[in-house]
Amino acid sequence: MKKIILLTMMISLGMAGAGWAKLELKGDITNKADIEKGVNAAIGKDAIANMGAVKLKNTSVGSEGVVSNKVQLKEVVNAAIGKDAVANMGSISLENSEIKGTVMNKVKIEKGVNAAIGKDAKANMGSIDIVNAEVTGLISNDVNAKEVVNAAIGKDAEANMGSICIE
Repeated sequence: MKKIILLTMMISLGMAGAGWAKLELKGDITNKADIEKGVNAAIGKDAIANMGAVKLKNTSVGSEGVVSNKVQLKEVVNAAIGKDAVANMGSISLENSEIKGTVMNKVKIEKGVNAAIGKDAKANMGSIDIVNAEVTGLISNDVNAKEVVNAAIGKDAEANMGSICIE
């Protein structure tokens, strides 16, 4: 019997017009996913995808808090393909956030792929992507990928595998 544990945490709160609400957390955010065969897509207009990922936007994690993503996956895929494509597999994405603690990503992939392909493509596999965010603590990315691919291909393409990207 295969045991699948999937707890994907995606937090983003929006307010119409005036901007974004800030979510404040005291404690840890932990995602543990053991996927096995996989796929996960997204394909059209505002596409996204995320598999075995933690995505925090406009979030504040208090001191000594830990943002942790421990993912295994196995034969996987994860895509995104269309207009505002993205993807992210076994990754942590922090945008407009403040983390006063540790960010840890531990990923084992095995066969892989992860793509993104169209207009504003991106991708990220086994990566930590930090955009307009502040981390005052340890950032650790431990990735064991095997036969992988990771692409990006179209217009504003990008890709990143086993990386820590800070903008």
